[in-house]
Order: sequence, then C-alpha cells, then structure tokens
Amino acid sequence: MSYVRNDSLMYQMPVHFGPCVTPRQNKEGKRFIYDQATRLTKHTIVYESDPEALSAVLPQRFELAAPYVIINMNMLRDVAWLAGHGYNLTGVSVPTRFHGEKGVVEGNLLLVMWENHADPIITGREQLGYSKIFASIDDIHTYGGVSKTELTSWGFRFLELEFDANRQPENLEELKRVLNNPDSQGIMHYKYIPRTGGGFTQADAEYVCLNPKAAKLPDDVKKYPADQLTYMGGQVRWHIPTWEDMPTQYHVAQALGSLPVKRIVGAVRSEGYTLGDLYGQTTVM
Repeated sequence: MSYVRNDSLMYQMPVHFGPCVTPRQNKEGKRFIYDQATRLTKHTIVYESDPEALSAVLPQRFELAAPYVIINMNMLRDVAWLAGHGYNLTGVSVPTRFHGEKGVVEGNLLLVMWENHADPIITGREQLGYSKIFASIDDIHTYGGVSKTELTSWGFRFLELEFDANRQPENLEELKRVLNNPDSQGIMHYKYIPRTGGGFTQADAEYVCLNPKAAKLPDDVKKYPADQLTYMGGQVRWHIPTWEDMPTQYHVAQALGSLPVKRIVGAVRSEGYTLGDLYGQTTVM
C-alpha cells in the first residue's frame, strides 16, 4: 500500500521515508525552540561600494537603499536540529527597497550565502528561499587580537576576511546606522526554483521571501543574555576566479569580487546564543 503524505508535517526530498528534520521541525514534529540554544559567534564587516555596480546585481522591482556591502561570517555550534553539531556560513547582502504589489518593503537583500555543510543549504534553499551554495569556510582563528578566515571552492581561495580588535571602526556611527537601520523590516531573499523540462529555463517558483524583523519567539521559551558586541576594524580581500577555478560559482565570485571596495566602514563581533528558527519566514508579493 502506498504512503500518504501528512499535510500537517514538513517534508523534503526524498519524501518516501516520512517527515524530515529541519531547523523548524524535530523528529516528533515539534519545534526546536524549547531545546538548547545555538551558540553563535558572528563577525560582520561593512564597506562602501559603487551604487551603479550594486544596482546591476539587484532583481527587478528592487532598488538600492544605500551603497554598502555587508558580509557576515557566522560560526554556529551546539545546534539542536543537528544533534549538537555545528557549521559555518558567510553571507553577502546589500540594503535595498522592494517595490511589491502591497507597498514598499525595506531591508537587506541577501545576494548569496555560502555554508560548509549540505544540510543547512538544502533546508535553507527549499523552505526559506535563501540563495545558499557550498564553500569550505575556515573557523575564525585569532592571534594578537586579529581574527581571520577564508573561503575556498575546489581549493581556490576566493575570499579572505580579517577583523582587528586592536583598531576601532573607521566610522562607528555609520557602521551602527547601516547595521541597525530602524526602517528595515527584515532580511529579504529572492527564491528561484527552475521548472523541470522544457529546457529548464522556466521558473517553478520565483518570488521574494522575508525574514520579518518583527517575528518573535513565544513568551515561554528560555531567555538568554544579550549578545556581547565588540566593534573593530577589518579588511576584505576578494580573489577573482576563472571558470576552471570555480566551475559552478565563478560568476558569483567574479561579480562580487569586481564590486569596488571604496572604503571600509568597520566591523563588529557578536557573541551569544540564538533560538531563532525562522519559523516566521514569509513571502512578499
């Protein structure tokens, strides 16, 4: 007798073996928010770039809100949905406004997120609409107050990040303004899934997704202390690949690496815990 999918539970391919475990569903079909919190160390750097070049990588109905590139490198540890395992990610976003059918939504558009494990990539792409792809991402290592990491693909180093706690941000107030925009409604994503057949050139799904800043956890979840913030200086070094260096991602690294780094605004390290499971992720029309 064939199986019948339970429409009240989450599934991902392959669906033949029952409901899946994701950051938003445990093996009993409940949320992980009442389990242990993820230990999160986040390094973020902001730099000014060229407005015209940034606008060229935005989808239709998006406009650039400010000419900045924001790169964050997160180390997630003790992750409940991964049974205590962890992984690293690096995301690149820009401040934008989306002109939707129901009005304007302001927030950072995530252009791409690299992660170093398949599990968060799969669920993030399918459920949340994140533009996630794979890279090897070194753990942050620190010596003499300077923290470094690098991203590689097929052995090609395409991004180096440096965070220097011995220096203050080049412009602290500007950095805070970019990272804490009071008009931001959250983080936006452009979801695109191609339709099978017909040359694979048509979309099966194509729309904007939003992590609403207003989304809150239930009142009865455990509370954790506020994150500890350390503001600092930083450096970004992109390395432009050829097709042979990064066969399926060369165009991504080429485009981002070609954006001018006009001026480093500053960097910040955040240390704390998170129970956020992005259960409030929604679509924007």
